[in-house]
Amino acid sequence: MQDFIVQDRIQSDQKLGLKSAPTISIKDRGVAMKHKPGGNGSGKFEIGQHDMGGWVRICAGPQNLPDDLPVYLSQALSDWFRQRPHFHLRCVAPIQKDGNTVELHAWYDAHLFQALKGPQPSEEASG
Repeated sequence: MQDFIVQDRIQSDQKLGLKSAPTISIKDRGVAMKHKPGGNGSGKFEIGQHDMGGWVRICAGPQNLPDDLPVYLSQALSDWFRQRPHFHLRCVAPIQKDGNTVELHAWYDAHLFQALKGPQPSEEASG
């Protein structure tokens, strides 16, 4: 029915000498909604936490990304900082692809530094 209406409009425009705008058939539009994964754990996805020395990269794997991915990324970033209370968050930048947040980059300062493990200076060398 839709295709018949579109074709009828094109023919009437041509009779009047009007140039009609290109039309797209409903068949050509593609999938209207994002595919939801099936069962048996196929909806699982992984979030990576990569410490880059002064900043951290929080990103998801390429498969089965949920619509509310930014919520999961921010939760993973919060968990990462909770595990490292000696880091102070400086700023966060969302990284987007096609208008969707797919990564978080966060810069931090270190308040406390871990004690060095290794050989200790001897008293003979100091003096």
